[in-house]
Amino acid sequence: MDTQPELGELRSESLRRLHRGAIDDPGQVRAVFERLRQEGTVLGNGIDRASSPRTAVIRRVAPRHLELDAKGITYQGQPQIYMGFELAGVSHFFAGVPVGGGGEEPLILEIPAAIYQSERRDLTRSATGAVSRVEVIRSDGASEAAWVADASYQGVGMVLPEAQARRLGESVQIRYLDGPRRGQLVHGLRRHLEPDAGRAGWVRVGFSVSGVESTDRIAVDDRSSILDDGVAKGLWRKVSLAGALARAGTGRIRGGRAAGTQDAPRIQLVEYPNSRGLPLRAIVDSTGDTKGAPVVVIPPAWGKTKETLLALARVIVKTFEDAGEAVVVVRFDGTNRRGESYIAPDFRSPGQEYLGFTFSEAVRDIQSTLDFFEQSPSYCANRFVLVTYSLGAIEGRRSVAVDDRFAGWVSVVGMVDLQSGLRTVSGGVDYAFGLIEGVSFGLHELVGVVADMDHTGRDALEHSLVFAEDARRDMARIEVPVTWIHGRYDAWMDLWRVRDLLSAGDLSRRKLIQVPAGHQMRSSREALETFQLVAEEVTEMALGSRAEASLPDVRDLELRRHAERSRLKQGPPDLRSFWRDYLLGRDRSVGIELMTSTGAYQSLMATQIERLALGPDDLLVDLGAGAGDCPLALGTGAKGTLRVVEIDYVLEALMRGRARCNAQALASRGVSTSYVCSDVDSPATGAVPLRDGIADAILASLLISYVNDATGLLREAFRLLKPGGRLVVSSLREDADISGIYVHGVAELPPDRVRAHFGDSAVAHFDSLQRTFLNDAAKILELEEAGQFRFWSEARLVDLVRKVGFDGVQAQSAFGEPPQAVVVSARRPS
Repeated sequence: MDTQPELGELRSESLRRLHRGAIDDPGQVRAVFERLRQEGTVLGNGIDRASSPRTAVIRRVAPRHLELDAKGITYQGQPQIYMGFELAGVSHFFAGVPVGGGGEEPLILEIPAAIYQSERRDLTRSATGAVSRVEVIRSDGASEAAWVADASYQGVGMVLPEAQARRLGESVQIRYLDGPRRGQLVHGLRRHLEPDAGRAGWVRVGFSVSGVESTDRIAVDDRSSILDDGVAKGLWRKVSLAGALARAGTGRIRGGRAAGTQDAPRIQLVEYPNSRGLPLRAIVDSTGDTKGAPVVVIPPAWGKTKETLLALARVIVKTFEDAGEAVVVVRFDGTNRRGESYIAPDFRSPGQEYLGFTFSEAVRDIQSTLDFFEQSPSYCANRFVLVTYSLGAIEGRRSVAVDDRFAGWVSVVGMVDLQSGLRTVSGGVDYAFGLIEGVSFGLHELVGVVADMDHTGRDALEHSLVFAEDARRDMARIEVPVTWIHGRYDAWMDLWRVRDLLSAGDLSRRKLIQVPAGHQMRSSREALETFQLVAEEVTEMALGSRAEASLPDVRDLELRRHAERSRLKQGPPDLRSFWRDYLLGRDRSVGIELMTSTGAYQSLMATQIERLALGPDDLLVDLGAGAGDCPLALGTGAKGTLRVVEIDYVLEALMRGRARCNAQALASRGVSTSYVCSDVDSPATGAVPLRDGIADAILASLLISYVNDATGLLREAFRLLKPGGRLVVSSLREDADISGIYVHGVAELPPDRVRAHFGDSAVAHFDSLQRTFLNDAAKILELEEAGQFRFWSEARLVDLVRKVGFDGVQAQSAFGEPPQAVVVSARRPS
């Protein structure tokens, strides 16, 4: 059996070097709140994206409470309220427990244990003797000398008389007068200005610095719909797409071929050498005469293989075909990454493929792809367009900056710089800063991918592929058209950071388009619409004129997806072990409770309970019960006793659920629970060991995506229900995007709340717990992509429930903002 790589663990002293300390002294916390009260500082209730803009000011700082004059803030059902504010030019936030008031009365919050800094500085500046003096040149050409208090690769801090500091303005040029950068002239933007604690009348001023001159900010094409169509044309496109998806849903392939399908489509493979003569393998989709045709290059995204973006490739091909133009689209697996290209012998076991990966080699893989298609007699390409997805933008930007063979670049939900991208997906660990500070990380898992952060990170630092400044320098060199498509709901990357990058250099041939979508894009309606937008941009770059995007036959996409998967020989995953780790946590301390404690999940469960319409003495069967979150969410029932039967095939999860329910004394609150260990996905009739017609209601929360036989599960629910009994079933939607739920879920769990939910031991290693949970959640997306799981659209799930025989079928969206799940309720006919 293949052994899994042993992950590195950050020591506490390393974490202290990477994370800013909170204000956690009780006296200092009270002093901050008193200052905010005296200055009338406005607090914003905007930390959680699910909240609308709401504000408050502090009326009174009591011994244990804050009294707030709040506008639009309610706290019903909220265990904590998150408030942000600026103090001395630095952003902070805190989480307060509401204990009363609201509405017309002052809102009362417990004084929190800590206040946290939330500034976005990329590198902590440190006092250094390397640079002591700089010349600061104002916009009017006048210059002044200044002493340096601290400095970093991307910033300079100075201590100046306040009048002098304000004379400098916000945009300056800075010339280093000593140190290793002596004589270098850089451009500076003022990021903060605050009083200096040491001298009255003096201030500390921080400038971000860049070798690239700041230009006008690029305009954002902020769209309410992905395709910028007129009303009539847009409606036609949506109706056409909806019909195609519906037709595809009737014959979806899973684990076999759909009835009545034609022969499997041909998959065209090519193999060519990378810069070291090692094999790269690619899939080619094309139309027309391939010789001399433009080539669209799609490198792999982080943790993905060439098969992932099949739909994108086919949309591009269909668009060129309908325009009467030839095109070649190549999707390849990179070196030392998952897939069929070269992987070093030591790293070929599943889960270890990325241990030899470097971003500099990823750049060379792109260049090798261009070399092959340029030199091959079958292609003789002379026009290339690059399309990157997610973290692929890192190697993509460098490739376009150094290789003049590209006619354009389209970045889809791209990561601007490696530092901020990894910091976000890891839950806040700053690998770049840590490596500079001498921290050794070893192997870490990032969104389901185990990587050697020392090997990968040091190579990226050596090749200047890490920081926002590196990205800006690359972008300033790019002269070809660039279109960056940013998802409004993509929590992995901020729009302001994207805009800052694209504003470096010549803006005349650049577009920044923000669309109503998240980070995950593969087969959903939003994905296919975004791919049509990409196709139109690609035609404009490759042909010099824009062609209207076309949508390929969606049934053909399913056939091609099945054919591409089928040729890859992969053994079945060990799902029982996976679910045990997911539900209980890999170290068996905290597992799915990290997700179920978030506001997004609690809102989903509240929606499901409301749709169940439970009455006194009802019996509820909870299929796929996990660790018992449904009975815990029920609270006190109506008159009588509400009975809940918890069913799951992970016995340890049921035992944890029972312990949690006993700890909350549910029986005394009118909720009795019993537990059955059973595989609800068994093909046998009557898989659940309960008699026919026993249940008043059945809940299958986020379960139907993970069973082999969705129809069989619903038939079993139909059997168990009494006539008139109620069913509620939910599923993650197609292309579910976990980025927002993860990022904002972590923000909801500062140390005081972690302690309240999971105990003192969880506080010390919470960073590790939440990173592990994210990686397991990413595995769910990976298994769905591989065809093992299936996420459902609202229309398809409603149709399936009706076909089983339920009536009164209704659907709504839930789970995060925007919603990442569909909830369907129905009744068994009386």
